[in-house]
Amino acid sequence: MFYKISIPYNVYTSKERSFGLDAYFWLFLDKKYRKSLLIKPLNSLKNSPDPGSIILSPKIDHSKQLNELEELSQYISSEKIRYTSRLNRWKLARFFLVPLPSGLVDSKELTELVSAENIVRKILSMRTISDGIKWCILSIKETEKGIEINVNGKYDKIYNWLYKNDYGFKNELIKIITKNRQLR
Repeated sequence: MFYKISIPYNVYTSKERSFGLDAYFWLFLDKKYRKSLLIKPLNSLKNSPDPGSIILSPKIDHSKQLNELEELSQYISSEKIRYTSRLNRWKLARFFLVPLPSGLVDSKELTELVSAENIVRKILSMRTISDGIKWCILSIKETEKGIEINVNGKYDKIYNWLYKNDYGFKNELIKIITKNRQLR
């Protein structure tokens, strides 16, 4: 099966650049800091939704999204401190030959936090103004290996990664596809 989904993106413009932030999946991610991944350059967005696609409605407006970015910045900083202090305690314990429990500190999550912090700080450092809504057109193909998500005919690393790693995103995408299957 093949599906097209038009996702609304809140567009922001600054002197440095213009970009869009996903205005639909923003509210569905399991980990707050993954919201920083939902950014696209303006040249990958369309002026209108694809008429033959599933058209999603925005779930968050420009001003609330920017406010959430401010909160996200503070949240990421506190989460980084929490992770690094827990990691440092276990490093000290390991010095005294106490075995490190597996899975206690997820270095992947710490890496995600650092990346998210860099993205959010960059966005917040720009003086942006809201500049309407544009659309990201996802093409979703069901294959033997699972689902493949493309944007503008190219494999999209972010949405595919979110599908594999974020239950909230995956669950919402499956709901959208299932609902559309029932309407066909």
